[in-house]
Amino acid sequence: MGIWGKGLGRNRSKLGSWMDENKISQKELGEKTGINKSTISDLCREDEDRHPNRKTKDKIMEVINEVDPKASKKKFW
Repeated sequence: MGIWGKGLGRNRSKLGSWMDENKISQKELGEKTGINKSTISDLCREDEDRHPNRKTKDKIMEVINEVDPKASKKKFW
């Protein structure tokens, strides 16, 4: 797993907090999903106006479900 942190003092989204807790870096999630790191970074910031499209959610949920098979999209968005 890559280097990870707690958002460097920034407010984290539910996805960002989950990644911190599970020691998954933005780079690692990007590599596993094929999603651009800048998109992952945007989704890790607490921003109520930022929601991924369905395809992006599905890609992210595939990785999340490898770690937590009971997790649902509702938990994150």
